[in-house]
Amino acid sequence: MEIKPLNKQQIEKLHRIGLDEKKLIHPVCHVFQYQEELLHANEAIHFFMIVTKGIAKIQYLAQDGKNLIISCYISDGFLGDLELMSQHDCYTTTVSAGTLVEVIAIPFYENKEYLYNNLKFLQIVGKELSLKLLQSSHYYIASSLFPAKARLCFYILQESYRGVFKACMKDVCASTGMSYRHMYRILQELCDDKILEKKESGYLILDEKRLRNETISIVNQKVEDKTF
Repeated sequence: MEIKPLNKQQIEKLHRIGLDEKKLIHPVCHVFQYQEELLHANEAIHFFMIVTKGIAKIQYLAQDGKNLIISCYISDGFLGDLELMSQHDCYTTTVSAGTLVEVIAIPFYENKEYLYNNLKFLQIVGKELSLKLLQSSHYYIASSLFPAKARLCFYILQESYRGVFKACMKDVCASTGMSYRHMYRILQELCDDKILEKKESGYLILDEKRLRNETISIVNQKVEDKTF
């Protein structure tokens, strides 16, 4: 992790959510490299974070060792908001960098009183939490009800960054509930259909519209066949 002073854009971000950098105690920018952990479940809360660049992946590590991706934030979103609003002393999930990630890191306990007494900030945090609930519901529906191909297409759309899908395949299998063999077979089908293209950096999305349509059409077909 690298620590840097806040830049102009990050200070403007603070202003948009009702925070004054001059009233905050030691706000800084933290830079995380790919796969580096931003925070870990059950560890004491040290920072309230605001994602400003890259993909931060919210994960849950099950007892069997499987890593389930709950949601992702792309250059946006709060980390530590649930803990702030519920007054929880420890992080409830693990967050890692899906790409290079930059966050505004606000020391939690030093700024706790200022954050709790800022009505505009709390309203924005409350709205973000409601959106998190909706997104989590979408992930649950996708993982529980969609056929395998639709689940994978949905996952690719959620996890892609700048048109490239790059992920730990073990996490993909755990989050979509399929075997390696099944997952790679579907990825090959998507490549054969010119929807994806395999690159060294991951899978390039050639046709996002068709990728989205794959999710919708597969689900609709299953509903019509009454096998979904």
